[in-house]
Amino acid sequence: MLCLAVRDEPSFMVWDGEIRRKGISYTVDTIRKLAHDFPDSSFYFIVGSDNVREIKTWRRWRDVLAMVTLCVAHRPGYSITIPASLNIGRIEKFPSPEMSVSSTMIRECCARGQSYRHLVPEAVGEYIYIRKLYATPIHP
Repeated sequence: MLCLAVRDEPSFMVWDGEIRRKGISYTVDTIRKLAHDFPDSSFYFIVGSDNVREIKTWRRWRDVLAMVTLCVAHRPGYSITIPASLNIGRIEKFPSPEMSVSSTMIRECCARGQSYRHLVPEAVGEYIYIRKLYATPIHP
């Protein structure tokens, strides 16, 4: 679905290393692999303000923050204030449209037979519909 969502964005690339890796996938391992595969690249990790406080629960979170620029996008209903304990790396507030759309919301719309047309790109909506994902969705 991600490939479908970004297929018309020439500057985007979908990397499937986490899917191909066996076992548990930790963010720190993913960032290390990306740094190995793309040594001349800088990495930006985008997280919603609703998830910022959870970062300290991640495996080797300090290592993650040392390898990336953390970009915090505002999510409606959540403060974009960054806890002082995370100020050990490069952190930026990420300007983004304030949409309160989540994967949970999309799945719930499908399960209730409600339209999700304006929540996902058209190609992704068709994919969900054709494969009858998330219960029996109506045509987007």
